[in-house]
Order: sequence, then C-alpha cells, then structure tokens
Amino acid sequence: MRIPIARQVTYAAFVALAGVAFIVTTPLRAQERDTVQKKLRLSRSLAALSRSLDDIKWSSVGIYRVEEDLGKRLLEPLKRGSAKDSADLSVAMAPLIPEGWSGDAYNGVLRIARSPRPARDLAKFKEALASLFGIAADDMEDQEVEPVQQIAVRIVNQLNSNPKVYYLVATRDKANPGLIALLGGDEKDGDFILKGQPLAGIDVYNYLQTADSTLYGDLKTAVSDRSTSLNNRMNDLRNLADIVIVPTSRVRASYLDEDRFPHVLLSISNGRPLRSQDSARLEAANILTGDPTLPQLGSATPASVEYPYEVTVGTDILASFMAYKVTNDTLPVPEADWGVELRNNFDEINYPSIWGGRLTLNAILENIKVGAVLPQIRFGGNTLDSSGIGSNRQKIIGGYGIALSGDFAAPILNNSGLFNFYGSYTFSEANTEKIKLYTPPADVNLNEQGYLIRYAFQGYYSFGFYADADAKHLFRLKIGGTVYGVDAFTRQIDTSATIDTSGGASAPTHLVKGENFNHGGVSGKIEYMKTGSTIPWGLGVQYFDQSILSNVWIQFAINRRLDLKIEGKYFAPLSPSDRLLTHPWENPNLIVPSVSVKYHFGPQP
Repeated sequence: MRIPIARQVTYAAFVALAGVAFIVTTPLRAQERDTVQKKLRLSRSLAALSRSLDDIKWSSVGIYRVEEDLGKRLLEPLKRGSAKDSADLSVAMAPLIPEGWSGDAYNGVLRIARSPRPARDLAKFKEALASLFGIAADDMEDQEVEPVQQIAVRIVNQLNSNPKVYYLVATRDKANPGLIALLGGDEKDGDFILKGQPLAGIDVYNYLQTADSTLYGDLKTAVSDRSTSLNNRMNDLRNLADIVIVPTSRVRASYLDEDRFPHVLLSISNGRPLRSQDSARLEAANILTGDPTLPQLGSATPASVEYPYEVTVGTDILASFMAYKVTNDTLPVPEADWGVELRNNFDEINYPSIWGGRLTLNAILENIKVGAVLPQIRFGGNTLDSSGIGSNRQKIIGGYGIALSGDFAAPILNNSGLFNFYGSYTFSEANTEKIKLYTPPADVNLNEQGYLIRYAFQGYYSFGFYADADAKHLFRLKIGGTVYGVDAFTRQIDTSATIDTSGGASAPTHLVKGENFNHGGVSGKIEYMKTGSTIPWGLGVQYFDQSILSNVWIQFAINRRLDLKIEGKYFAPLSPSDRLLTHPWENPNLIVPSVSVKYHFGPQP
C-alpha cells in the first residue's frame, strides 16, 4: 500500500536522492558489473552445495529394484489373490466350451474382457465369446454368459491395478539395515509408475509378514549382503524423492476438485454411489496414475455398472428419470445431462416427507433444477389437527409456486469450492376443507389454523474430500445461510359470496390470511458416503433455525441394473418447548423411513 507523506519531506528526499545519484552514478555502474560477477560465483557455489546436500541426504539410503527370487515372492500374494477368481472363471466357462474345442479359453476370455464394449455390454461379450468358440450366440444362455463376463472383467481390473515390480527403499547400514518403504508399480519407457500408496514403516513389516513370514528378514539380509536380487537404482530413480513415503494415515484428506468432478460432490448429496466403469476409460481419464485430486478406481461399487439412463420410484423421490453423460471421453464419472423428478420433501428447511407441505416437480438440466411447487397429498382425518400419519400432524398447507436450485463453481476462481443455491416462492395457497371453520370474533385456536410456507431461500458454500487413499470415504461440507417465511390462515365463511341455502347447501368458505412468521440464520451440513463396497451407505446432518435434520441410507445392488435404497430421516428441534409459539406448524420430532427402487438401462458407449 502507498502511504502519502508531508509535501516538504517529499521534496527534501527527492533533492537528496538526486544529489546522491549524480555523485555516484559512474562508480555504481562499475559496482553493478562486479555485483553480477559475484552473483554468478555465488550461484555456482550454491548449486555445488545443493548437490552436496543431495549426496549427503542419499548417502545413507539406497533405492533397489527387487528382482530374481525375492521379486517373485513379492508378487506371489497378488497371484494367490486372483487364483480363486481364475478357478471360478474356469468353472463358469465349462458349460459354454463346445465339445472337442481345444483352444486357450482362459486367455481368450480375458482378451475379450479387456475390450471396452464387451466388458460393459453383455450382448457384445456374448457375440465375442461365440466367435471365440466358433458357435452361434443363440446357442448360449444369458444367465450362463453373465457370470463369465463378471468374473473376467474383475480379473482384468485386478491385473491392471496390480504392481508388476517392487522397489525397496532401505538404509545402507550393513550390520542392521532398516527397510524404509516398499513401492509397487509398473515401468514404462524406463520410468517407474507408482500404483497405489507406498508402504512405509510398520506397514512394510505387516504386509511382508502377511505375504511371507520370512520375506522381511530375507530382504534385510539381501541389503546387508548386497545381494544380486537387489538392483541398485539410486542414480536413475532419485525422482522417487518426490513420492511421499510416510506411514499411510488411516485418515488422509484429499481435496475433490469441484471444477473437474462436480458430479462426485453431487453424488454425495444425492446418496448416489459411484458405479463401476471399464478400466480403459478410467485410465484415459488419468484416474489410475495416482493423481490425488481424483476419485480412485476402488471408489466405485463393484456389483454395479454405469448406464446412461436411470429411473427411480420411491416414497421420498416419488418418481424420477435421469439421463447421464456416459461417453468415451475423459470423464471419470458421468455427469447429469437432463431429467425430471417429483420430490416429496422440504429438506432445505429441515422438514422431511409430507410434513414439508409440498411436492416439487423439477425439470433438470445438468446442474440446474427449475420446478413447480404443488400442494401436498393429505392423510388422516377430516380436519387439519387430525390429518397426518400417527400423532404427527400435517399442519402445513400446500400451494402453487416456483422453485429454482443449482450447483456451480466460480468460473474465475481456482479451487473455489462448489456453491449451492435454492429459492422458492408460493404465489397462492391451496384451499382446503380440512381446516376447522373459524367464526369471529372468538380467539383463534391453533388447531383452526393452517400454515403456508410462502418463501424460502438458501445459499451454501461447499467443498468435498475423501479421507483415504482409495477414495472410499467421501465427504462434502456445506456452510451458508437460510431464510423462510410462513403465513397463517383461517377458514371462514365467505360473506361476499351469494348462494341459495334453502335447498340445504352449506355457505361457501375461503381462507383468510392472518399472522406471518419470518425465520432465518446460519445453516450448515455435513454429508458422508461410504463407497467401494457391494453395500454402499451414507449419512448426513443439517443444522438450521435451532433444529437438525439427519439421515442415514443404505443401498443394495440387486443386480447390475437394479438397486434398492432404504433411508431414514430424523427431525428434531433443539428446544421443543420454546417453539410452540414461534413455530406452531412443527411437530416435536419426526422419524421418517423411505424406500426407493432404481433401474439403470440404455446403450453403452
């Protein structure tokens, strides 16, 4: 920041500087040349010192490529891990192999599974398998071919992710060397490509003891004896110093880039686990190279496959249809393209299911939802105070309005986080005969009133991360603010209307607006999703207006296309006794179960 000073001081300083410059101009030029030469000499000295420090740093540490028998013993556990899958594949293939066929069925099926289309499309896999065996595709049943495809794809994915070579980082102490780290990976064009996380410290010992109880001691002996099983690659692979080789933390937060992967963050909020995709597409997306900002291969649900279309029917989302961008480009996960949904909640202000008083019919275009607010279906008795389910009353009446929501990243900011907004406004209330008739001038009874949520606006700043190396524990944190307004209504006789009541017809009634309520404040939400397992699950907690809304869900993969999701929500005000007058439309607490069925279909790229 430039700070102005007194004018006299400025002039004095200017004159003094001009005089000094005039006197020492020539000597300064000479000094300038000397200074440049000194800087060059100093730079060379620092470079030499830097190399010396680097030599000192690595003087007591060696980097070895594990070869010969020790290398085979390190890779053996990986082969044992796939032995069961290999046996299962042989059993599954047996009924399909024609009598007298003498080819290599095992490797032939794996070649088919490495192709992107057959790996995802059962019909394509069946055609390729029929061609391999020299028979007609119609001669094979889908229920016999599908297990072969699933096991073969699983084996291929495992082989692609397994290390092909191991490097050992150890101290040079001949008497008692220490094994610092074990790095598994692959080699391409002379470069080492790390796969997975390095094992370091106690993790090295635990892994080697599990793989082969004598392997840890044999590696230490090989370092001491300078065995030929350890190829010293120190000079070639000092770039391994760029790899963080510390004992892997059980909680390791890695940022999820919202500019590149907004759908991952939205999946956490929507409770939609990542579904499996072919490894070739993920590798094209750079997922398998260890970029810490990417969701990893292991984060997908193994028993599911991504399809371009999804239909949902349930009690929370009554019905929805979604089309996703599933293409052969570098998208690591599909993004929403377009869709439509009918929602049965008002979770934005902590009111779940029918107790939110509205249905919302949304049209979805990528990350934006534009919707129509509709009246809620009413259950229970003939009056407002007896409607609802059980002892939980439906005190909020519905209406007709509009809603708008979306998620976006700030286009001019790097790592801006994902901004979420929601807004709705109800233009007119839906008349209901379930409100008790109120006759002035008697005091208004709360049971004679209905409540309409006139407007609601919410804004969140959010960011996501995963807390483990395999990206199986996904989090999204939101913080922002929410405001909403409520109008109270009573049902009264419409004195302005004329009707002939001689035939026994009842006098017409209408809703009359009364008191209004406005609430707002800071709100926040934390969402969690556990993926990478056959039964993914998640939970979330939102705080707003001295109340909380929490949810827990679990999803079962019935098959590759069909999912069953069970969810429970719990609403509770933090001070129920204080809210009777400030929030008369609320129930003391709500426990709301829900169930939904999701079907995935469509052609695959």
